[in-house]
Amino acid sequence: MPDVVIFGSTQQVTEVPESGFVASAIVIAPSDRLVGTPNLGTGQVSAWIGTGVTEALYTNGVAPAPTVTAPTQSTSVGGLRQELRFARLVRRDGREYLAVKVTSRSRRARISVSLYGRSGRRMSRVVVLVATGRTAIVRIDAHRVARIRVQLLS
Repeated sequence: MPDVVIFGSTQQVTEVPESGFVASAIVIAPSDRLVGTPNLGTGQVSAWIGTGVTEALYTNGVAPAPTVTAPTQSTSVGGLRQELRFARLVRRDGREYLAVKVTSRSRRARISVSLYGRSGRRMSRVVVLVATGRTAIVRIDAHRVARIRVQLLS
């Protein structure tokens, strides 16, 4: 919020929670100062500034785990068959990792990892070279991510 707030104006308040948490409730006190509907996805709320104190109270909850989409895929690269066996999200020590297994006679395979937000828009995409025949771990930042799509590249 700005340093100077004009009496009788509407101000937008935004909270950016820690990684792994989202706003689960937003309350304006006094309640008659609420303008519109709080947006829990973005952590934003609008309030009318009147006399006295106007407070925005946030309740945070654990963010739901993103869904991982990894359809079983098979491709052929240089006559070698590759198959994406699984991809799942793993949380360890407060960090998110993507566990991926690709089978192939080749020692390595390229995968594409796309992260999508709650709005359905792609936030980022990265191409990773992973070892085959075992579970490979890829570090990702799943903060504010609703869906993760993994594809095997040829």
